[in-house]
Amino acid sequence: MILFKESAARCITDCLPGSIEDDFLPLADTNDLQDAVKRLLTKNNAIIAHDKKGTSAFTVNDHCFVESYPVEVADTLGAGDAFNAGFIYGLVHNKDLQNCLEYGNAVASLCISHPGARNTPDEIILQSFLESHRSRCGCE
Repeated sequence: MILFKESAARCITDCLPGSIEDDFLPLADTNDLQDAVKRLLTKNNAIIAHDKKGTSAFTVNDHCFVESYPVEVADTLGAGDAFNAGFIYGLVHNKDLQNCLEYGNAVASLCISHPGARNTPDEIILQSFLESHRSRCGCE
């Protein structure tokens, strides 16, 4: 898996050149995000954070986008780590890529809605948050 995010790069598995679309596109020498992903991917997944808009996931054969959850932002410190924690939570619970994005976005949203970086929700709070947004995201 390759994760691309706005903040400094952190290696999770294979490669993580930290970036958003504006930094990612020059790596592939193109102005089209889907074309860039196709050029740079072989068998990996790319997860690209779009700041406040949401998160995209690209695989060799498919892609999806999940919007951010609407929350009042108190502090963005730790948002990237919180997203990663939620995404990995989805992976270890055998969720599909879209659901992993939803978990990542949910954990990040819960994190940024409180001051400080240590606002990672427990499973009960996470599931309650997702349930309250079920009609918006179609989560399992």
